Amino acid sequence: MSSRVAIQYVRPNPTDGSATIGFGIARRGRVALAIFDPTGRRVRTLVDRELGAGVHQATWDGRRDGGGIASSGIYFARLISAGVEDVKRIAVIK
Repeated sequence: MSSRVAIQYVRPNPTDGSATIGFGIARRGRVALAIFDPTGRRVRTLVDRELGAGVHQATWDGRRDGGGIASSGIYFARLISAGVEDVKRIAVIK
């Protein structure tokens, strides 16, 4: 694995509601993975905890933190670990 913090894939993309996000971190540490809308508002927190080095995945079920269903549109998965950030676009089509 490289020394990077990276989102490796979002599948399926576009999605009709649920997507799996694969990501890698180079060393053990605090990891934050969340979904944001185009205005920068957090829609859903998927991961906010310490993880070991390696490849991980999380699933976004297409819902907001409050439980409501996210509407069609463009969203962004943002991964932060060890002060490094990676962002990938997710298209939701319903």
